Amino acid sequence: MFHSQITLLYFRNIEKAYHFYEEILGLKLKIDQGYGRIYQVSGNALLGVMDEKRGFLQSGSGKSVMISLITDEVDEWYERLQEKGVKLLSKPLTKEEIGIRSFLFEDPEGYILEIQKFLYQDRQLEFQM
Repeated sequence: MFHSQITLLYFRNIEKAYHFYEEILGLKLKIDQGYGRIYQVSGNALLGVMDEKRGFLQSGSGKSVMISLITDEVDEWYERLQEKGVKLLSKPLTKEEIGIRSFLFEDPEGYILEIQKFLYQDRQLEFQM
């Protein structure tokens, strides 16, 4: 069994990425490694924001990763991000066939993030810590 999980994203403009994840999304800084920062998303789920100049990987133009953030406050997050001028890719939509309500947006370098809520109690409980 693993104790934790970190998803690492690599950026060309690291200061802009730090601002976005700290000030716009309000993630809690856990570790500042100098050329990257690790943020707590919830519980033991962590997100690493790394400078491509010093990290293991380069930031690619084709972003093949999507981060889904689970909350009960989908519409409130939509309004908050809209007010802060974040590039929104969709409005909040309810998708009954898969039991979610969500919307998509981009971070400063084009990574796609989703804010989502599970509509059914059994699913909500599976993903809460």
